[in-house]
Amino acid sequence: MSLLILIPARSGSTRVPNKNLVLVGDYPLIAWSIRAAKKVINSRILVSTNSTNIGQVAKSFGADVPFYRPEALSNDYSTSLSVILHAVDWYIKQEIRLPEYLAFKPPTCPFVSSETIEQMCEKLKSSENFNSIVTVTHASLHPFRAVQIDKMGKLRHDVVKINNQDINDFERTQDFPEVKEGSPACRMTKTSYFLNLLNKNNGKLELEGQTYDSRSSMAYEISKEESFDIDEAADLKLAQNIASNYIYEKNIGN
Repeated sequence: MSLLILIPARSGSTRVPNKNLVLVGDYPLIAWSIRAAKKVINSRILVSTNSTNIGQVAKSFGADVPFYRPEALSNDYSTSLSVILHAVDWYIKQEIRLPEYLAFKPPTCPFVSSETIEQMCEKLKSSENFNSIVTVTHASLHPFRAVQIDKMGKLRHDVVKINNQDINDFERTQDFPEVKEGSPACRMTKTSYFLNLLNKNNGKLELEGQTYDSRSSMAYEISKEESFDIDEAADLKLAQNIASNYIYEKNIGN
């Protein structure tokens, strides 16, 4: 298997209690990511969780749960990078050969399709110049729209510069430089990058940083539906609406 699809799913969320098991449409939230991942060829689906309940549900939908993440790496202050490094470290200690690529796929972005994951992997495989590929989407708000208010109450519009230009250099919004919005929906990286991180830090797991190689990454654009991220309770209602209108069979499958 050339691709490890790692789905982080801890219990203990404060903003959306028990969110990974909340129903979205006819399935628990975590099941959406698992069902899509199962259609990706030459891949292994691993759910990293600290909860036996989440683990049992994940297994029932076909994911592997070979370990339970320690509480030290499952609290509100734990980093996503530490989740990845813990999984990589488990492979090393079990003397199991790591797949060449690792996709970090949060269950809170439930509408990512199997086709997207496969195409991201093919694009990364065909590139010799990058270690990572990450999802992006159309920007909801152009960064030129950001404003700043100083202590005296003065409003500044020119707080963001792109190519040494700001909003005052453009008369028409359609002439703004094109930008994309980063999305956490899926981030894929060569596993050698994480192995090097572990070696460089003497096996330390609790590290801060990005879940991909930010110095060597390329973009993969996805739709707003695929990039939808459940961050708070209100997002669940929106997810229900998307689930009811989304072409489920095309993107997730049976």
